Amino acid sequence: MKSSQSKQPIVVLGMFRSGTSCVATCFSKLGYYFGGDDELFPADDFNPGGYFEIKDLMNLNRRILGIFGMQHFRIEEIPDHWAEIPGTLDAVTEISNLLKKKLGGQEKWGWKEPQTTVLLPLYREVFRTLDVDPLYVICVRNPLDVCASQRTHSPLPHLGERVVGLWVHYTLSALRESKGAKRTVFLYEQLLEDPSSSIDAAVAMLDGDRPSPDAIEIACDAVRPEWRHNHNGFEGLSEWPELVRETYAMARTCAEDGEGFRNGRYDHSIEGLWRRWRQTREMVRTNALPTGRVITTWQQAGKPMKAEITVVPTVGWQTIRVPISALPGTQIHVDSYQTPCLFWIRKAVVVGDSNSWPADLKPGRTGMLSPVNGLKRLVIWGPDPMILQLPSERVTELEMEIFIQSNTNALVEVVNVLRTNLEYVVQKFTANKR
Repeated sequence: MKSSQSKQPIVVLGMFRSGTSCVATCFSKLGYYFGGDDELFPADDFNPGGYFEIKDLMNLNRRILGIFGMQHFRIEEIPDHWAEIPGTLDAVTEISNLLKKKLGGQEKWGWKEPQTTVLLPLYREVFRTLDVDPLYVICVRNPLDVCASQRTHSPLPHLGERVVGLWVHYTLSALRESKGAKRTVFLYEQLLEDPSSSIDAAVAMLDGDRPSPDAIEIACDAVRPEWRHNHNGFEGLSEWPELVRETYAMARTCAEDGEGFRNGRYDHSIEGLWRRWRQTREMVRTNALPTGRVITTWQQAGKPMKAEITVVPTVGWQTIRVPISALPGTQIHVDSYQTPCLFWIRKAVVVGDSNSWPADLKPGRTGMLSPVNGLKRLVIWGPDPMILQLPSERVTELEMEIFIQSNTNALVEVVNVLRTNLEYVVQKFTANKR
């Protein structure tokens, strides 16, 4: 970042349809740059005041969520060991470069893109690399109003009442992941009724010269109460799970006691709500990946042999051990997992009675095994994707540290590899016909 640029960007967090655009509008009136007009999503019937979202940043965030098998309207979380997952450190670099490209050189700057809320672990690393200390503005709206707005003012009305679950996830993520930073909560209802109170609370935390009273008044005038069409009260949540009500109550408390929120007075309670939310999700969560098998096949005395184990994928790296009963020096075909996916390998050894050797792995008929960022990446689309050449000494198992991806991004990569291979075959066939 250039020396003339503020080290304190405004980062607007919160669930979509929760007033994030309204808040971004206010800060734009205070002179904050959110991107060029040609780079932002234009106003439309869903958001007549404009979105203040950089298109490229939204697309990048979606692609990064795909690394974790997530989408912005699916309830997941960034794992604690996210930096170990292939592609994430490159994603941090991409975010940094995009922010410098789109917002660099602006004295007062910031951005609003709701998916940032659930990607904060990565963004905190971005802030560290950029040497900035953001001010988080967390937008919170009654979840029933968010749900109603989603149904009538969104291109994704099919989400229905699942929006309330998403609201819990986004709200707790913002409250939890902003711990230790400068932060403030904007309640949507209060912002519409008394914008000056919310804006004054945020302005008081800004470094350097603060906006003038006239500028603050202009920002307040940008708030349009008539854009609000839903008016559910707290009592409307009585039919919903206690966790929803308690999360909304906590957010309101953090808004009313801004100093206590910033000083960590409620961090323990927020963490407790997050643990309960995690337990709730785990009870209803479906596996992102189906249970698979690793099958080994080989020839012995002219007869086909076979062995297999079951693999239950985890959300991160895991160690699997495949028993080997083939004779020394045998060539084994390893059918990894049996579903189209990316199969990352961090460690692969064959283990004997008292020794181990690096596994001599090569691509098979329907797999592409290649080095990527110090790992081995196997693109799988059919049987026999890997070949293992056993050493001349007796071994008992193949041990591998693996990470399996079978989400949209992974399947796109599989399709790309298949397309490349098909094009190669077509070229060879055409050349032979000539």
